Amino acid sequence: MTIFLSSITAIVVVEVLIRMSIVSRGRSLVKRINTASLVLRSNRISDTWKERALLRYALDIVTMSGMLATILILIVALIGMLDAFLRILIRVDLLERIISPIGLATATLAAFVYLVLRKRLFRD
Repeated sequence: MTIFLSSITAIVVVEVLIRMSIVSRGRSLVKRINTASLVLRSNRISDTWKERALLRYALDIVTMSGMLATILILIVALIGMLDAFLRILIRVDLLERIISPIGLATATLAAFVYLVLRKRLFRD
């Protein structure tokens, strides 16, 4: 039961992460951070313009970080609701099974296999 629950949960989480485009959001956050650091190190841009640009970049970075944190919190809440549902329905503690060494290994393997199969089957 541990292997099955861990695998299904990992696949659902991976699919939610893909559907919510968390990878592209993370890349855009890193890109914005790199752009801000380039502006900060530039000798060609005056300090006044650096202040204005960095204020805007800081706002963008905070907003993007907040969106990523919100997505991750929603995923944790989804797993928590699934755990509560399974406890009521079939008296199984999902979180305990996922956090066990077998559950973590299974979830990691299932997520990796799912990503490889998804990439081969569905060329996005």
